[in-house]
Amino acid sequence: MSRILGIGVDIIDVARIDRAANRWGDRFLKRLYTQGELAYCRERSFPAEHLAARFAAKEATMKALGTGWTSNVAFKDIEVVRQGSERPQIELHDEVRRTLPTNLTLHVSLSHTHVLATAFVVAALESEPSLNSASTREKHHDQIH
Repeated sequence: MSRILGIGVDIIDVARIDRAANRWGDRFLKRLYTQGELAYCRERSFPAEHLAARFAAKEATMKALGTGWTSNVAFKDIEVVRQGSERPQIELHDEVRRTLPTNLTLHVSLSHTHVLATAFVVAALESEPSLNSASTREKHHDQIH
């Protein structure tokens, strides 16, 4: 069972990201995206759509965590990862991960067209397994005896 800590949603104009990337180049891109994110997006037919979706995911994650833009949370501390055809996932890095509960799970959904990109993030606190489950009883039994 889990408890929702927060939700976040963001939508962005793909052209806005495309214009910034064209104007500022790697200076802009490397400030917001990890090497892995850049590699993934650059492999796509329309990189700006994927960059915009990841930007939206980072914003939505900040909203779900309740941090907003602060000096403690950098865009590169929030990474959208995807292995092959698996669904995208959020990985938190550095100080951000250390300041959050260890039982925090982030769920993300991304969508984009040539015009807009959006992301929805749910931050949930996973509860401990019930004491009635066999594995938990064994774990507590081993700790007591």
